[in-house]
Amino acid sequence: MEIRASPKSNDEDVQLKPTLPLNISKLSHRKSTTKVRFSEVPPEEPSKSKRTPAQLLQKVLCDKQYLNLTGKIVLEGAEEIGHGGFADVYKCGSLLPQKLVAVKRLRLNIAESQRPKVAKDIAKEIRIWSELDNPNVLPLLGYIVIGGSCLPALVSEWMKKGTLRHCIEDLKRCDAISMVALGIARGLSYLHEREIIHSDLKSDNVLVSTDMQPLLTDFGISRMASLSTGYTSANTKGTPRWQAREFFIFRELDSEESESICPPTHTVATDIWAYGMTIYELLSYEMPYAHIPNASQLIVVISRGFLPGLPKSMKTSRGPDKFLEETLWAICTECWDFDPEARPKLSEIIKRLDFIDRCKDADETKYVSNIAVGVFDHYGITTSVDISQDLIRTA
Repeated sequence: MEIRASPKSNDEDVQLKPTLPLNISKLSHRKSTTKVRFSEVPPEEPSKSKRTPAQLLQKVLCDKQYLNLTGKIVLEGAEEIGHGGFADVYKCGSLLPQKLVAVKRLRLNIAESQRPKVAKDIAKEIRIWSELDNPNVLPLLGYIVIGGSCLPALVSEWMKKGTLRHCIEDLKRCDAISMVALGIARGLSYLHEREIIHSDLKSDNVLVSTDMQPLLTDFGISRMASLSTGYTSANTKGTPRWQAREFFIFRELDSEESESICPPTHTVATDIWAYGMTIYELLSYEMPYAHIPNASQLIVVISRGFLPGLPKSMKTSRGPDKFLEETLWAICTECWDFDPEARPKLSEIIKRLDFIDRCKDADETKYVSNIAVGVFDHYGITTSVDISQDLIRTA
C-alpha cells in the first residue's frame, strides 16, 4: 500500500478552502475566551446508507476504539502553529499523559457524494499509521471528530523542538550524521519494508524529539490529500524541490504512445532521491534550489537535469567534519542518479553511516584515528601512512 505525505512549503502549495467551517470557537494564536466542546458521535447506529462519516470511522476502526480521542483533547486556547496546503496544525492541551499534543486538521475539498468513501479510506490510513512502531517514525496517538466534519483531525505527541528545518543550524556535524541522516534512513527503510512510500520527504516533514532523534511524519497525509482533487490517486503529490527528475521530464508522444504510457508515481527510488535532497539541507543549511524562487522555473531546471551544487560551507571544512561532509555529499550525488534503478539502497546507506557513527569519540584525535583505521579495515587496505595525522593537520 502506498501512503503519501502532504506538501506544506509556502512557495509551492496551493491553498484550498475547507468545504465545512471549523466548528471551534476562535482557534487562533491567542487564547480563546469561549470553551470548546466536541460533538460526540451518536450512540445509536443508523442504517448503513445513513451513517455519518464519524460513524463510518468508528465502523472501520471498531477494533481500535482507543484511537478515538474525541472529548480528551482540550481545544480551548489552542495555538495554530502550522498552515499547509491540506492541513492546519494546532498545539493543544489534553487529558492524556503527554499533556501537550499536536492536532492536524485536514482541509480537503470533497464532494458530498464521496464523503462516505473518503471517510472509509481515511480510516484505513489511520489504521496503518497507528500500527507503525519505530524509533524514527512519529507515532499516531489517535484522532478526534470535530462537530459535523466528515474528516477526522489527527492527534500526535507535541514535539517542542519542532521540525528538522528549524534545528539544522544548531546541529553539530557528528550529530547530523548519527542522529539525523542515519535516523532518517532507518525510519524510511522501516516504511519501505512495510510497502509504505513516504512521497514527501523533506526537513519540514521530519520532527526532532527531545533526545534529538528524527521522527518521520506526514507520510500518510498526501494519500488523504489526493482525495480533494476529484478522488483519484493518479495525481502526483509532493514538493517539487525534493521530487525526482522523472516527475518533470516532458517529451512529445504520438497518439498510440500517449495512451499506453503511465504517469510517474512515487516509488522507493523517488523516496531515495528525496532523501538525498533532505541530506543536502543538512549540508547547506538551506532548501534545494534556494536561488530559484519561481516554481515554474524550478520545474524547467530540474527537468533539464541541473542538480544542487557543492554547498559553500563544505569548502572551508577541516578535519573530521570534512570527512563527514564528504561522505554525506557522496551519498547525495548517488541518490540523484537519473536512473532510478541505479540509486543506492537504504540498507547500503545505513551501513555506511552506521560505520561513521560507531567511530565517534569525544577525543577528536581518537575519533579521527577510528575513522582512518575503520576505512582501511573496511576496504582491506594496508598502508604505512598515518592517515589520522593527515586528518588532524587539516583541522
